[in-house]
Amino acid sequence: MKRTDGSSLSFRVGIADTTPLHRKGLMECPTLPNSRGLLFIFSDLQERSFWMHHTKMPLAIVYIGDDMKVVSVQRGEPDSERSLPSKRPARYVLEVNWLEGSGIKPGELVKISFD
Repeated sequence: MKRTDGSSLSFRVGIADTTPLHRKGLMECPTLPNSRGLLFIFSDLQERSFWMHHTKMPLAIVYIGDDMKVVSVQRGEPDSERSLPSKRPARYVLEVNWLEGSGIKPGELVKISFD
């Protein structure tokens, strides 16, 4: 991820690209190691909303548009059922630890590479 200040962040992520994986997300996962996360890939561009049902750690919910730019970032609290809307259309959603993701800002560029 290319930051607006010129620095970069890098995460190794799992992929959630099916409806069952979208529903499960990081539920029941007791911890999330540093520099790890989960990338949700959707087939369409639309406003999205996530929640933290049965999620055990605070997360940064990073909504990403078709242009691979961050559209918004929400703080997810453990076990909360409060809706966390993207506020703008998103095709991708990245979940990472709040401490690592809290500084991510709208407009920052995301690069995905598969190895």
